[in-house]
Amino acid sequence: QLSLWLTDSVRSISATLLLEMGFASGRHGELLLSLGLVLLAMVIVIQLFILRLRRFQGEQAEKNKESYSRSLDFGSLAEKLLAGGLMLIAGAVFIAWAGSLAVIIFKGAWVLIFNAGHLVSMNMLYSGMVSAILMIIPLTLAAPAGTSIAVFLHYYPHRPAFISRSGLLIDSLNGIPSIVYGLFGLLVFSRLFGLGQSLLAGCLTLAVLLLPELVRGARQAFEAVPPRLAPAGIALGASRRQAILQLAMPAARGGLMAALCRGAGRMAGETAPVILTVGIARSLTRDISLFHSARPLSVHIYFAAQEALGSSGIDPVYAALAVLTGFVLIMHFLAYAISHQGRKSHDSD
Repeated sequence: QLSLWLTDSVRSISATLLLEMGFASGRHGELLLSLGLVLLAMVIVIQLFILRLRRFQGEQAEKNKESYSRSLDFGSLAEKLLAGGLMLIAGAVFIAWAGSLAVIIFKGAWVLIFNAGHLVSMNMLYSGMVSAILMIIPLTLAAPAGTSIAVFLHYYPHRPAFISRSGLLIDSLNGIPSIVYGLFGLLVFSRLFGLGQSLLAGCLTLAVLLLPELVRGARQAFEAVPPRLAPAGIALGASRRQAILQLAMPAARGGLMAALCRGAGRMAGETAPVILTVGIARSLTRDISLFHSARPLSVHIYFAAQEALGSSGIDPVYAALAVLTGFVLIMHFLAYAISHQGRKSHDSD
């Protein structure tokens, strides 16, 4: 009997794939794979609809600039009330988010400074090292490929039509849930390539997940470069390759570094694809190998929160949350600072 209420515990498609795909086999695995394909199709359809809607709105705005600007003028009472209501909702959400974030950081810092035992500290150190590996290797693999794709799409306009539409594909890949990438990594890297649940399979999966985001970030960095910079270098006798490497790339360095910082923050918090491809490694040993399962910080938080009993048992979870949240915030603030500095330098030029 199906019972669905707002207060009931439910399981989504993503949760079903995460909890059952790691050990499924036979017909069970085939059904879960079909479920993953259904989720992928749903997301792609939604992404294409959103992209088409944005393009339609842009075309309408270009045709009717005056009427479009008047529609954004909050002059009437109804529009003012709507804008005020939206601002109140946004403010309430922000206050709730900031409050919960402050509780996590301060309580976690208190546990780390005053109540962290030797075992908790060693587990945190082990999980932090695993998380560092799952950030450094995917970034090392995805950054050159993503930058090269962005250079090709931005500076080589004469290409086949199907490549010209690759921007739509990249935007669609950015919206695919990470659980689908985890399912891809489990089927391809863990099973087809025989890597099993290991750090190497997780690194390759996260590199594939990160690639569309780095391509989009690199394209935005190149779009911020003065458009006459590369043509001026070519006019002075440099080849296209020299103009890109010696003029455009240094000018876009800030945007590229910001994209890498955002990617590092995202890699630190990924959980679903890591559980499917790296595993859970319930025994936290100190030997870390690329060909064995491990437990990064995000997965450690997930299972430690499930196993915590009472207020004393939840303290290590707060400590791990504080470390992970602090790192992600630092990466995003660093990305914002680098991007802001790059925009100021471009404006001064």
